[in-house]
Amino acid sequence: MKRLIDPALFPFVEEQRRVNDGIRLAGQTLPPLDRIDPIALRRSRSHTRDGSIRSPLDAIGRNEEIVLADGRTVATRIFADGETQGIFVHYHGGGWALGSLYEQEAYLAAIARSASVKVISVDYPLAPEHRLPEILDVGAASLRAILSRHRGEPVCVGGESAGGHVALSSILRLRGEPDLFDAIGGIALCYPITDLSMTPSQRNWGSEFLNLSTSWLEWFYALALPGLSPDERRDSGFSPLYANLGGLPPTLLCVGERDPLLDDTLFLERRLIAAGNDCRLHVFPEAPHGFNGQPTRMAAACNALVQDFIADRARGLPLDGEGLRP
Repeated sequence: MKRLIDPALFPFVEEQRRVNDGIRLAGQTLPPLDRIDPIALRRSRSHTRDGSIRSPLDAIGRNEEIVLADGRTVATRIFADGETQGIFVHYHGGGWALGSLYEQEAYLAAIARSASVKVISVDYPLAPEHRLPEILDVGAASLRAILSRHRGEPVCVGGESAGGHVALSSILRLRGEPDLFDAIGGIALCYPITDLSMTPSQRNWGSEFLNLSTSWLEWFYALALPGLSPDERRDSGFSPLYANLGGLPPTLLCVGERDPLLDDTLFLERRLIAAGNDCRLHVFPEAPHGFNGQPTRMAAACNALVQDFIADRARGLPLDGEGLRP
């Protein structure tokens, strides 16, 4: 694994380990999964009891609805700081059941400022109220509507965890529409779910909770695809690892070494390269699932890579330079 890790990251390991200890300790207070109401948990993460939004809102953020081809509307959160050079379409994580437009405010505003792009974060429907086929339909339809509205502008698409899954699945669904698909100049994915039948790292992780565990993954799958077996979840329509991955734009992949989704990212990188695509993989030592949302130097290093990649894609620059920002 060390050969996949930039040596510049090793000085950040002890800080990350301390943060991991805190995550483990907090995880011990979680109730059993069969006692968790996903809808109540989702709302408690994004809103306080009085209904106000938990996350401080950034001055450059605003809400806007997009209209899909069938007339439905989807909420988005827009971040733009002055003149922009392209678009970053973002899908949030949360196992298709959690997450919202308001939980990554600082992260997305930083991308907008650093990369000089217009960030459009999509509020796709969530489980258990909606199942994964509908979630992916809306994800792809939203991307189609955004690309149609911003013709001629360079676009990068990305997300984290389940959001990375929705992002990649949406891109694959648009491959038969070259007038839109060809506008996508880059894909930025952090620890995406790519195999819903469970890669070895998902199955073998066990009960240790570092923002995710084997049982939590199984819980998310049961919410989004109730009643389906692992073999049925392996269908390429659900698991992009098994899809035809040829002809995709340059891709950035970031994942922590201590993430149950490590294999999902490692295997995706190999499949993308085997299909003839340009791909950059960065593994972060001792980093858990969701690590780049933490106030650590490891997170800052990852987020700088994401920002630089998106900025380069917006400018149409070649995909070179694999090191961390100095």
